[in-house]
Amino acid sequence: TRSTRRRSRGAPRDPVTASYAALFGPRYRALMVAALGATFLGSLDALMVTTALPTAAQDIGGVDLIAVTVGATTVTVAMTFPLAGAMIDRYGVGRSFAIACALFSLANVIGGLAPSMAVVAVSRAILGLGAGFMFAVPLGLFAVSVPEALRPRAFGANAAMWGVSALIGPRIVNSAALVV
Repeated sequence: TRSTRRRSRGAPRDPVTASYAALFGPRYRALMVAALGATFLGSLDALMVTTALPTAAQDIGGVDLIAVTVGATTVTVAMTFPLAGAMIDRYGVGRSFAIACALFSLANVIGGLAPSMAVVAVSRAILGLGAGFMFAVPLGLFAVSVPEALRPRAFGANAAMWGVSALIGPRIVNSAALVV
């Protein structure tokens, strides 16, 4: 397709040894930190909120809306992911990341101030829109900026962020609950 050709033209063509050392070397280090940070942030948010949601629902009422709240995020991520890919192709990764950050921030402010689970559900739907962009950005970065020989490792490292956040997220929530 046209976008595949454009992506492969944008990636560096220098021969590179397919290794994690090359992927995290000086040339790609900042890109990988930013890309993996975006995935980590999105996945950590999803796992932390899912862990804390039952307690929050008991505190503000609306336990019966937990499934709607989780579903709102899931549906909007699934809807937004292809849209984010098209925007990355058309306008670039930077604009898509800015949209992700704006939606993510707005949703967290609304969710943090939410007086009811219905408002939390709306905030999670907005967050899902941002997360769809947030999860598409690393993939767009890899397609445009990482040589083909390194992409499998980049995609693998990106997927590993979910595992890292699954190990860390619930512990952070439990620690925060003890403090609050």
